[in-house]
Amino acid sequence: PRNAFIDIERELVYVTTDYEVAVFDFREESPGGPRHRSLFIERLTDDAGNDQVLGQGDCPVNQNPLFLNSMQLDSAGNLYVSDVVCSRVHKFTPSGFDEAGNFVAGEYVGWMGRCDGSNNQACENGHTKGFSCTAAAACTAVQSSGSEIGQFHRPAFLAMDPNDILYVADYSNNRIQRFGTDGTF
Repeated sequence: PRNAFIDIERELVYVTTDYEVAVFDFREESPGGPRHRSLFIERLTDDAGNDQVLGQGDCPVNQNPLFLNSMQLDSAGNLYVSDVVCSRVHKFTPSGFDEAGNFVAGEYVGWMGRCDGSNNQACENGHTKGFSCTAAAACTAVQSSGSEIGQFHRPAFLAMDPNDILYVADYSNNRIQRFGTDGTF
């Protein structure tokens, strides 16, 4: 594991490896009886499934596995994950449990970062419009990293303030960028 993040409200633990986000259940009571240890539930995937690998296949960097480094949750439970190799930040809707106690994985919203073109106008001035890039949007980038506003070069760490402002430590650009939960800056 590379990183872990606890969602106390939903009783979940998110764990990243280099290329995937796994979700663990730590409820003491669950359907089927008491549970006293973490139970692996599921891997979060992008909208194309991509064999549980975020962004594999559309990253212009020919390096796999990816390097998912940092995670944060906003007050609504949306999960943000930094991708150092593809220089992106991915977003998922909240994961949780339905009324029967069954796990429901958060859905992939998309990624933000450098974007040179798409089939749905997801790109603007060399960066994504928020978290609008998905497999369906067919976003393209000549290279994965960039130094303009809304672009990253190795986004190493994420932080979320109490007002749901996302801060991205853009390591190789020696700066911190600030975004709303919709990806606007």
